[in-house]
Amino acid sequence: MGYPSMDFTRIRKSANSGTILAVLSVLALTLGMFSSGCGGRDPIEQEFRELMRIPGGPARYRVFRQKPYCRQIDIYLYGMSKRPPLILAHYVAGNGKDILPVLLDRLEKEPVERNQEALILVLSNMATLDPTLKENKEVVELVQRKVKGMSGGYRSEAEKSLHNILHPKQPSPN
Repeated sequence: MGYPSMDFTRIRKSANSGTILAVLSVLALTLGMFSSGCGGRDPIEQEFRELMRIPGGPARYRVFRQKPYCRQIDIYLYGMSKRPPLILAHYVAGNGKDILPVLLDRLEKEPVERNQEALILVLSNMATLDPTLKENKEVVELVQRKVKGMSGGYRSEAEKSLHNILHPKQPSPN
């Protein structure tokens, strides 16, 4: 007993367009994943590495600041996940109050305590640059709530940052 011959005309006619579209979408996504970078590397990791290749100081800062706020935060958090962490908090804080809505939204939604603590560190850096940040009720209440919900070492560091937000240090003159 042999296998029945395949009648592709009948299959093509019976398949609905939704199924075909779904299969093509999955295929396109799969091909896209394999064609992006070397071995499907995380784009944030690639951007971080490219940024770190720029010889320090002003040039790196300029390139960082050209990125959208959400991307800056992603790159910053990626750097904080490295050991030892590469702290770019002052880069993000350098955007001033313009980045505040994006930063607060990210802190509100962030489930990982390590990242919450890192975002609060940015706010602490912002308070050093602009001592009036302590007067922003939304900032203070959100940070207090997040710190209260933390545990262990992250809470201790976040408490230090909260203290700096409420009692900002004056930046050293350059």
